[in-house]
Amino acid sequence: MLNPLRVLAFRVRCLFARRRLDEDFQRELDSHLTLLTDENIRRGLSPEEARRVARVRLGGLTQLRETHFESWGLPLAETVFHDLRYGLRQLRRSPGLTAVIALSLALGIGANTAIFSVINAVMLRMLPVQDPERLVQIGFQGNHGAESFVGESFSYPVFHDLRQHNQVFTDISAFDYWDSFDAHLPSRDAGAGENIKGQLVSANFFSMLGVNAVIGRTFAPDEDNGDGAHPVAVISYALWTRLFARDTAVLGRKVAVDNTPLTIIGVAPRYFGGVNPGKTCDLWAPVTMQPQMMGGEFEYLKDSAVHWLTLVARLKPDISADQARANLDLIFQQLQRQQDLSGFSETERKDFFTHRIVLLPAARGTDYLRKEFQQPLFLLMGMVGLVLLIACVNVANLLLARASARQREIAVRLALGAGRRRLVRQLLTESVLLAFIGGAFGVLFAYWGSPLLVILMSRGQNQVMLNVHPDLRVLVFTVLIALITGIAFGLAPALRATRTPSSLGSRHLTATRAGRRLGQTLVVAEVSLALVLVVGAGLLIRTLRNLETLDPGFDRQNVLLFGLDPTRAGYKDERLAELYQRLLERLKQMPGVRSASFSFLTPISGGGWDNFIFVEGYTPGPGEDMDADINSVGPAFFDTLRTPLLLGRDFGLGDRRDSPPVAIVNQAMARRFWGGRSPIGRRFGWGQGRRKAEYNVVGVVGDAKYLSLREKAPPTAYLCALQSKDWGGVTFEVRTAASPSGFTPQIRDLLRGVDSRLTAPEAKPLAEQVDESLYQEKLVSTLSSFFGLLALVLACIGLYGTMSYAVSRRTNEIGVRMALGAGRGGILRMVLREALLLAAIGVAIGLPSAWAATRSIASMLYGLKATDPLTILAATLVMAAVAAFAGYLPARRATKVDPMVALRYE
Repeated sequence: MLNPLRVLAFRVRCLFARRRLDEDFQRELDSHLTLLTDENIRRGLSPEEARRVARVRLGGLTQLRETHFESWGLPLAETVFHDLRYGLRQLRRSPGLTAVIALSLALGIGANTAIFSVINAVMLRMLPVQDPERLVQIGFQGNHGAESFVGESFSYPVFHDLRQHNQVFTDISAFDYWDSFDAHLPSRDAGAGENIKGQLVSANFFSMLGVNAVIGRTFAPDEDNGDGAHPVAVISYALWTRLFARDTAVLGRKVAVDNTPLTIIGVAPRYFGGVNPGKTCDLWAPVTMQPQMMGGEFEYLKDSAVHWLTLVARLKPDISADQARANLDLIFQQLQRQQDLSGFSETERKDFFTHRIVLLPAARGTDYLRKEFQQPLFLLMGMVGLVLLIACVNVANLLLARASARQREIAVRLALGAGRRRLVRQLLTESVLLAFIGGAFGVLFAYWGSPLLVILMSRGQNQVMLNVHPDLRVLVFTVLIALITGIAFGLAPALRATRTPSSLGSRHLTATRAGRRLGQTLVVAEVSLALVLVVGAGLLIRTLRNLETLDPGFDRQNVLLFGLDPTRAGYKDERLAELYQRLLERLKQMPGVRSASFSFLTPISGGGWDNFIFVEGYTPGPGEDMDADINSVGPAFFDTLRTPLLLGRDFGLGDRRDSPPVAIVNQAMARRFWGGRSPIGRRFGWGQGRRKAEYNVVGVVGDAKYLSLREKAPPTAYLCALQSKDWGGVTFEVRTAASPSGFTPQIRDLLRGVDSRLTAPEAKPLAEQVDESLYQEKLVSTLSSFFGLLALVLACIGLYGTMSYAVSRRTNEIGVRMALGAGRGGILRMVLREALLLAAIGVAIGLPSAWAATRSIASMLYGLKATDPLTILAATLVMAAVAAFAGYLPARRATKVDPMVALRYE
């Protein structure tokens, strides 16, 4: 606490100092009143009017002096309060300038806060579970040919053994995620179901996470026993609200999931949506319900070769992650040695035994979204950082002009004995006030803008669900960035302004020239930073355009896709094959349908199936990658997608299970393994022993992309789906004569007419599926173009402000030039030349910076390089056009200067 006597002594010294300076101040005031009166008389005013105007101009000096003396000897907290109060008065005196600065900062800070809110939700926020820092995700690392990889899925038998024999975890839980299923309430019509997202989880899933039900209960330990013996479910709080209006009588009611009735036993808390941040989950069912709910020929609960479960575990308090990994890896290696590898090739067997357990942090959930959006989000964070930097430079330029108008005030304060440090602190206080006003509005912009970012991150039915509303971490980030911003844009003007000479009668020509040079330097910095953003935005926009217009090897227009899994309705083997053939015939008979087929994988679906193959007569080199992509397709598949058949024949109805297995390969596979020879009649396959499969090549088709538009079409083999023994769900492709979206109701009616148990499909056009695959590119290009445009606007404002200030300061010079015979065109060219020169210097500095910065986004580009000359030329021309526009308005105003009026100031 401050000593009261010490404070009193300070105040007494201030009083004596004030009395001592009163007479000096009054003499200084009279002297400057005389100087200002004489100056006004020279401008043409009468003596009375000149003295009155001078008194008005000096009227604020007494109040300024009182404010200056009030802060003498006060404690720091009180002087800061005086600075804040005086700063607010100054901002109120210039409402227009304050609004412009606050808006500029609000856009910059708001953009940073919005992006950080998404980064916080995706990468920083802990799971709302008990002790999340002790959670880890179990994975394995190994080799696949010449490449290393990290796997994140395990079979159910391996999960069971790891959970039973480990000594380092309090428990291990497992879950699976599938795309969607139809849930039908018994009280509704059969066709009025609602698509919901769900997970199959181990019975200890909720107990291991420490999550309790809001009403009812979670799964009991014995509900992991017996295949299909426990048809129960826990629903999410959101589903409870949406479908049951939070009715507590929901417990015991049944919900039908793909014709499997489940009894609702509990409701999860509002805050809990699973351990996959961003992915919605409406319903959880025991993992032992897999045969009834997922169907198919694979025995997921028994087959060690089917990897489909994600494992999350909780470390014991006294166990480190390294100890846990070593213990679990020992158990895993023992399980590996017990596996049946009779169907593996020598290379596959060698790769299999390279697998080692790894533990991934899971305190923030599994890394589904982090993998997908880490690079785009950090790129956008860098871009909004540049936007904020440009806004700071722009505001600094505005404050320089404002400081020029306040030179007399600052000179008086210096004359009254104020130290330079004290004045810098006062000016920085005003800057920080502006930054916090901008930050407050920026939080509002982020509150509205962050949900829009989440919408842009979503694609089709894969909606991203994130709580991006500002929390304490986001608010702290905003406060820090506002504070740093206020100091960043306020320091240079404050230092420049406090160098003003203390003589009130001087014209301050030296300070003005120095301030003008600093303003020009800031404009050059703005132009160079804006050029970096414009070049980056141009590259990303052209990348999106290249991907949208490339030929993927198929025709995406007028093709409707819908998924169907008749195994859930009891179809198997021959009955299933007959059903598919019957559906194809019925589809082709529909009016407006040109062709139809089905396949295991659809183009650009995001999934794939590859296998280590052998090719008859081909000897691979040491370490050579012998993987090929595999797809299983029906008759007329290539005709439906308009992928050209180059050689041989297509699949037909004669290719059945009892006929020799056949395959069609693409050009990439034909070139890779057969060179210039025809592959027709050649053989390839995979596996050994009882798992060995061999196929005879009967055709060659053009290359097509299936995983993503960015990939180079890999060697691909197409198998005949009618010969498949592992039937399951497929996707039908229907080519229509008109827009395919109107055919969905007819297809649903067709399916019900064939069998009422067939689930009505969720159909989508192939063009929409391809378009959805570019959601990342659209997110980045849309936001980067917006930020680039914002940077251009800020640079334009900065250049316009600098040139306007220069014109106003050179009014006398322009008047003299025009009085001596200079034409308006010459004046226009003079001002424009200066504006374009500043822009040219900024571009010259910005081009190397853009080249260095865009190298970081080289991996995100497609079809062009980071140094693409066309994009750089276009960005340079845009900057030149902006500079010309920003310089033209002040130049045009300069040509309208009246020489006689201008010369009256001389």
